Amino acid sequence: MTLTGHDLAVWCVGILPDVGIMLTGSADKTVRIWKTGKCTAVLKGHTDAVRGIAVIDSENFLSCANDASVRRWNVSGECIGTYYGHENYIYSMALMPNGADWVTSGEDRSVRIWEKNAVVQTIYLPAISVWSVCVLENGDVAAAASDGNIR
Repeated sequence: MTLTGHDLAVWCVGILPDVGIMLTGSADKTVRIWKTGKCTAVLKGHTDAVRGIAVIDSENFLSCANDASVRRWNVSGECIGTYYGHENYIYSMALMPNGADWVTSGEDRSVRIWEKNAVVQTIYLPAISVWSVCVLENGDVAAAASDGNIR
């Protein structure tokens, strides 16, 4: 299956398997919701490329973008929150094990831990960009950086 509809490069994808929905984020500044191979909604709100998606549950998900924001959406396409905490592009995000909090990384040399929709910890790395983050089951965070190291 090939999904077409974004105007520019697609940077990220998320799946809500319980409800048969696929989510995509693009350099065209949109998030698209797909069901059975058809685009059912185009979500606008980010002002720059969408770089990451994190699925919270079968009804809600997060997106992050080069506009330095994180947005919370529901599957109806409504933006139900916009959060700021980075100084530059946000490249990646992942949910914490509790399924409610998250971690982000970006061009501002940082990994940021979010609880209750606010940054509670900032970890600066000795690299220009922190390209990707993931969270282990025990809550440890791994970050991939532009200096060739994983921390």
